[in-house]
Amino acid sequence: MKRYPKLVAFLICLLATSLSFAAGVAATVAVGKATNSGLVGICGPYGPAADILGWMLLASIVVSLAVGAYMARCSYCYLRRDAPEP
Repeated sequence: MKRYPKLVAFLICLLATSLSFAAGVAATVAVGKATNSGLVGICGPYGPAADILGWMLLASIVVSLAVGAYMARCSYCYLRRDAPEP
């Protein structure tokens, strides 16, 4: 693990991005079901929270990318700090 810190940081970035996006979509779907606004606000019936659900979906994309970048940077710094000197 200490030999390939960039690869490990990239894999952690992919994992964190995927999990946070899945959590965002799950929260959006839960709000859509609670307000009877259809699947993610883009497939009818269009309830009172359809516009909010669209923004929630877009925000979950941005937030998941930010979480992935932050986790990659933290893990890379951690792995480089513990790596032996060449």
